[in-house]
Amino acid sequence: NDDAAVITITKEDAAEGGSNGQFIFSFPTGFTSDKETLINFSLGVTANGAGVDYTANPLATAITIPANAPSATLTLNIYDDDLVEFTENVSLTAVTINSVYSGITLNPVL
Repeated sequence: NDDAAVITITKEDAAEGGSNGQFIFSFPTGFTSDKETLINFSLGVTANGAGVDYTANPLATAITIPANAPSATLTLNIYDDDLVEFTENVSLTAVTINSVYSGITLNPVL
């Protein structure tokens, strides 16, 4: 019976004309929680959101790791356009974690 776990955030980069981007919020291998875990975050961007360059799914500024699940994924759906433009970036800053267990913490370093 473990009383502590650190959630990490990993990313998968995206590219226009290629794959979508993802931020994956994960418990350590072999860990889950029997209660859902809510993580609030903010997105910092040089890309245009709201369907211009990308949309985030889920659209909110929070993501929930369901009870008994090892992770949750925020997908950034990338839109390919014909514009010549600088490289655009989306960064994620985890703000807070909300869990009934105080031993669940967050490592927001990407």
